[in-house]
Amino acid sequence: MLYVSYLRLSKNLGTENQYGIEGQRRAINQYLSSGEHTILQEFIEYETGGKNRKCPQLNKALQACKESKATLICFKIDRLGRNLNQITRILDSGVPFIAAATPSLDKFGLQILGAVAEKELDDISFRIKHALAVAKSKGVKLGADKARAKQMARKSAESRRSDADM
Repeated sequence: MLYVSYLRLSKNLGTENQYGIEGQRRAINQYLSSGEHTILQEFIEYETGGKNRKCPQLNKALQACKESKATLICFKIDRLGRNLNQITRILDSGVPFIAAATPSLDKFGLQILGAVAEKELDDISFRIKHALAVAKSKGVKLGADKARAKQMARKSAESRRSDADM
């Protein structure tokens, strides 16, 4: 059977923190370890699972599935997004789909989990806003420290000039 894998993290934290991607890849490979399975392509996205995401890599993965008649596979349903409309769009695309962590889920179960993922997104947003309001009420200065940013930019420029002079 042919597969296209899709892996997503909310942020690209650099090469020192790729365990999230590696963990997703490992779970997918473990699921596929029984039987004859081939991953044709792997798409990695670094984007929040929020409602306004563009998901260019997911769109490419879906297109690759259509062209090769492959099944889209990801680690968990929330890797596709945390919005029921996004999950439904994928289900309605006609591309076969499977989540390695919950392979027995049918379309109904995937829509239920999509709704739960959307609820979690709303809860995350509420918790962040609440925490920021509490911090602000305690006098914590929110936002960028512009003076520190300017100082760091000067140090960086000085370092680059020094390296260039060598």
